[in-house]
Amino acid sequence: LAHTGHTCVDSSIALQPSLAAAGMGLKSLAPLHALAPLHALLLLWALAVGAQQCNAMEEAQADPKILGFTVTAEYPHDPHAFTQGLVFDRDCSNVANCVDIFWESTGMYGESTLRKTVVSTGEVKAVIPLPKTVFAEGLARVGDTLYQLLWQTGMIYKYQIMGNGSSAKQTGEVQGPLKDGWGLTSNDSHLIATDSSEVVYVIDPATMQIVRKISVHDGDRPVKWLNELEMINGELWANVWQTECIARINMNTGKVTHWMLLKGLREGLQARHPLQRDLDVLNGIAYDHVSKRVFITGKNWPRIFEIVPKVPGPLLSMTLSQVRAACIPA
Repeated sequence: LAHTGHTCVDSSIALQPSLAAAGMGLKSLAPLHALAPLHALLLLWALAVGAQQCNAMEEAQADPKILGFTVTAEYPHDPHAFTQGLVFDRDCSNVANCVDIFWESTGMYGESTLRKTVVSTGEVKAVIPLPKTVFAEGLARVGDTLYQLLWQTGMIYKYQIMGNGSSAKQTGEVQGPLKDGWGLTSNDSHLIATDSSEVVYVIDPATMQIVRKISVHDGDRPVKWLNELEMINGELWANVWQTECIARINMNTGKVTHWMLLKGLREGLQARHPLQRDLDVLNGIAYDHVSKRVFITGKNWPRIFEIVPKVPGPLLSMTLSQVRAACIPA
């Protein structure tokens, strides 16, 4: 396939001038085995490149898909945890009985921590308090090291995971390359961070140098305030601050490919916990790479939800213009 204007067409047609110059008409395209080996390889390469370019162009022009969700399970969560970063892991200190856990970064001055909690019960198994002068933000794991980003300074605390997940020990701090720290995740080899702008930064954890920048956009509109982050199957999921939206982002292009609307979770919690006045915004995404489970929570939420994305039903019938108005900060 080749791309002409806004339409993909058969590459064999688009290649006619080039083939003719090489002494190859369309009649020589059949049968393929009759072609000289070099000509056959050239044709196959051209067809593959044309199809790849066409697919990339069509994806770049396509509108993002709109998704809702289904809750498949929910778990207790400390209602006083101002969640800023959430990482799924397993404590396999007892190899015969691994336990699902979260490493969690909580924020606020005087209250910021790194903590380890049990997924099934919400029990807080360990807490490392941070200095009262810092405000913790995103959290990510690379190898056996946890990295915790700080707000407004870009400083990063480092922790060594000990004993197959039994505990974490702070091993130092380093100045990161950002002046402000918001979201943090990893792709197993590099840190991926945000700073309230529409830019996503890929950072080498060994040198703390930025190796790549990606500008996130929906059409021609930049998408800023990307907060809690998670890499899921090669795609960046980003909670947009002060919204009920998760942007799913192509890390090659920066394009928002999906808007996932989590409308109703916070309202449902408020109805179930009317005396809790400090329920704050959605902010927390974690992924179990083995069992393919997605976990969602928020700041001071008393529950963590396991969800599955789905096409929204009639109760969430919003146009793309309405979704963009709700999800893209002005």
